[in-house]
Amino acid sequence: MGPYASYLLKSRQDGTALGMEYDNINTIDFYETLDYGISASIGVAILQSLFFELNYNYGLSEINSGGGNNHFFSLNLMLSSMFFEVLFTKPDYNEGFED
Repeated sequence: MGPYASYLLKSRQDGTALGMEYDNINTIDFYETLDYGISASIGVAILQSLFFELNYNYGLSEINSGGGNNHFFSLNLMLSSMFFEVLFTKPDYNEGFED
């Protein structure tokens, strides 16, 4: 749990409005570029290399001209490099034995 800060680099949008379709419209001018707030996470590690994490961010700054704040949940799945070492490394069955 603790503070966070983020910076908006790019904002594009696709969709339909008033019966017309639009594609890849630049919307960065509608949002503030800096967001900050409080973040809390809880997670579990499986096999020392596979992690599940639930994260909640509570934005304290107004991110658009309508006064909207940034509040959201995210669920993360992470694999560490150890996972791939265990998965793709062949064991040396002769280790520890001398000729």
